[in-house]
Formats: sequence, C-alpha cells, structure tokens
Amino acid sequence: MDKVLFKGIDLPQDPVFVVGYPRSGTTLVQSLLATQEDVYSLPETHFYNVIYREAVRTDEQGFLDESCLPRVFAKIHEKMDFRFDPGEENHITRLAQEKRLDPKLLFEFIVGHFIAADLENRKERKSKSFRWVEKTPNHAYFLEHILSVYPQAQFVNIIRHPVPAVYSRKINFPFNKDKPLEKLAQLWKRSIFETEEFARQQPGKLYSVKYESLTANVEAEFGKICNFVGIALNMDLVRNHPEVSGRFILSAEVWKKKEEYKDIVNTNTKYLDIVPREEAEYIESLLADKMKEYGYAPLFS
Repeated sequence: MDKVLFKGIDLPQDPVFVVGYPRSGTTLVQSLLATQEDVYSLPETHFYNVIYREAVRTDEQGFLDESCLPRVFAKIHEKMDFRFDPGEENHITRLAQEKRLDPKLLFEFIVGHFIAADLENRKERKSKSFRWVEKTPNHAYFLEHILSVYPQAQFVNIIRHPVPAVYSRKINFPFNKDKPLEKLAQLWKRSIFETEEFARQQPGKLYSVKYESLTANVEAEFGKICNFVGIALNMDLVRNHPEVSGRFILSAEVWKKKEEYKDIVNTNTKYLDIVPREEAEYIESLLADKMKEYGYAPLFS
C-alpha cells in the first residue's frame, strides 16, 4: 500500500483523536496538545462522520471506486475549504484506477497536506518523531471504526455541562439553528453513551476530561491528558494556545473566532444571561440522569 510522505517522513500511525459533543471544548484540547513540542494538528476533517459516510464508495476489496471521487473532492472542499491541486487530484485518481486507493490512504492525503504545512510554519521541531492530532467532535460516533484503521490511536474526549454546550451549538452553528432543543440534547447524551461504551470495550484507549475541570486547573488536568497520550508536558508552551488554535480555524468557522478562545476560562456562567430559564430546565429534564452521574447541577441553581 502507498504511504503518504512529506518532508521525507512517513505519517506516524499513532495519532490522537480529540472528540466530544460540539461546543464542549474540543478546540481547547486540540490547541493545548498542539502547543507541545513535536505535536502537530490540522482543521477538522469530518472525514469519518461526513466524507467517508456520504461520499466514499468502495469495492469488495475495500478500494475506492473512481466514480465517487468527484463527490469526495466536493465534500472535502465543502467541509474543509480545501482543494487538492490538479497534480494531487490526478495522482489520487490514478491510484483509484489502479485499485490502490483505500479510505485510509485518502484520509492520510488530507492529513498529510495540513501536517506538512504545520511542520513548515513551526520551526521549533526538536526531533524526527512527532505526533499528530485530529479533532472532529462527531468522530465520537465512529471510535471503533477509527481504531480498526489506527490500532495505535488514542482518543481524548471532553464533556461539558449540557445546557451551555447544547445552547452554544444551537446559536452558533448556522446549520443547527432550526434543530429542536430535544434533538440537540439527545445528541449530547448519545455522545456520552458512545464514548462510555467505547471505553468499556477498549480499556486504556480513551481518556475523558470535563471542560469545567480543565478550565479550572489547566496544569493538573492537561497534565493528565499528556500523561495519557505519552507527551511530555511543557506548561511554558501552553501560553501559545490562542495562536496555535488560530491555525486550525477555517474561514467559515466564525464561532471559533470569538474573544473567549484567547483565554482558558469557563464560560458556562455567561449562559445565565443567554439561555431562557425554561429552555435550560427543559434540556436538563431530558438529561437529568447523565447530569447527575457527571456531577452537573442545574444551570440556574
């Protein structure tokens, strides 16, 4: 099978995938990890939850059908605001024609493009080895599949009080504004269930952290994350997280360009002035069991 090479280096096969309910702090975890030495990241790929699911078609041997490539390229552009150059598209198409292009290789062409750019932009690289971090919140629903592709992968999951998470998703995502609160709340619970079940089935593969704990004590909680993924913690580098997170924000992701991304603070309380009390209580009534389990009190308590 073809390998993705850039700067003469194979793409490592032990990535870290950051997942969680959208608007729970996945960008914070990603940017904190990417501040550390020899850790590199990229914008959300939406590969497994959108591109693979909606556009990729494979034959019985698992190789991409050439006929699906126009839709694949269109979906990549839609979700990542990115197009392969004509030479790259021709190479990918040729691999498909020769029955040498599987979904993993396609994913790594995307990852490799952005990691190469991150490597080029950051001059502080200390060693030949490195880790890469992919962050797509809804990959929480595809953990077993991703692990089957990357057996050495590790997963970091972040959990946030459901009211600010759900309401932030509703008011910030243009494509979620018309979704009922009940639907968005049930997706919060589903994300919890998916990660809990994966953790039971795959011990030692997933680490969960609460947004509230991480923002309250960054050094202690981020230290636990680094220990889990085997990255040496350098707290002096954490101050670079606003600049680092900016490298992974796409032009259409306007919700990630707010001032709150500059500081590591818990913004839950601001939702006291944003969420109507009756709507907060409705969300909490739907999720009361999991809220209790994770120690979340009602927002207006």
